[in-house]
Amino acid sequence: AIITEENSGLEALKQAVNTAVGVQEAPSANAPKITGRELAELCYAKYTRYHDMALLTSSPFGKEQRQVALNIYGPCLGFSAFRLTEDMYLDKLERVAAALIDFEQVDYVREFFAEPVKPRRGLPSRPRADTAVTLRLNQSPTWKNVPQEKIDSYWQYL
Repeated sequence: AIITEENSGLEALKQAVNTAVGVQEAPSANAPKITGRELAELCYAKYTRYHDMALLTSSPFGKEQRQVALNIYGPCLGFSAFRLTEDMYLDKLERVAAALIDFEQVDYVREFFAEPVKPRRGLPSRPRADTAVTLRLNQSPTWKNVPQEKIDSYWQYL
């Protein structure tokens, strides 16, 4: 990046250095935000339960074609089989929400939760004890904009 009169200053210098050394930019300040509590409420609005959620990755065809998904599991807050307290559940969803912000997939997830409940790919329409509802983030129209290095950093030990 070239520092010009229009973009001079500390922020321009930081951008120029980051570009030169290959550091990825954080999501823009204008990027949509979401909290763990909001994620929980979106789940409740769609499924009438506070289901467990997690990000999951799979690389059946190699790292370049990695699949990344938001899984919504059958166990939910308030059921004896679900061992998380409300605070633990919200902390977990805060981490999921942070990743969604980082991957800039908040709008895609909100759109999914706003859709009516319906079966997908021959799977049940609602999370069950034996089957999760899966939202494949890598099928989002904006997924191609997520740098591979950022995705790798989340699952560096896999």
